[in-house]
Amino acid sequence: MQTISGLEKPLIIMAALSLLEQMFDRACLLHLQAVKERTRFRLQLTARERDILQGISKELTPSQIANKLSLSVKTVSTHKLTAMRKLGFKRNSELYYWLRQGRLALEKSTR
Repeated sequence: MQTISGLEKPLIIMAALSLLEQMFDRACLLHLQAVKERTRFRLQLTARERDILQGISKELTPSQIANKLSLSVKTVSTHKLTAMRKLGFKRNSELYYWLRQGRLALEKSTR
């Protein structure tokens, strides 16, 4: 059995992490492509849902978004969940990844 020296262990770990990141990015990309296909047939987002997503994309907390839009935190959460359903997302991480990738071209809100 061959042993791994102390210097080789970090290199193997870094290579493994790099491979995992590539696999995750590929899986996210495939999922986003599937979502894009589904969203063609989804309902349009309302202006309020776009406002909420815009706040999320600016990394505002639900409380900050609620204060800015004069809404309750529960209402912000409801709008976010409705937008996620329309976009085909089941997890917050999918939405956040999508927003970070700039996939949603947010129009100026009418509000």
